[in-house]
Amino acid sequence: MIKYLIDIVILLIWKVYNSANHLESVVHDNN
Repeated sequence: MIKYLIDIVILLIWKVYNSANHLESVVHDNN
């Protein structure tokens, strides 16, 4: 159960990290 929760947390952090990188790249492309 705990391992399952840890996997979800890691997945969420990975998604947020990729979203932040995507937004940053879009901002740089617009400038």
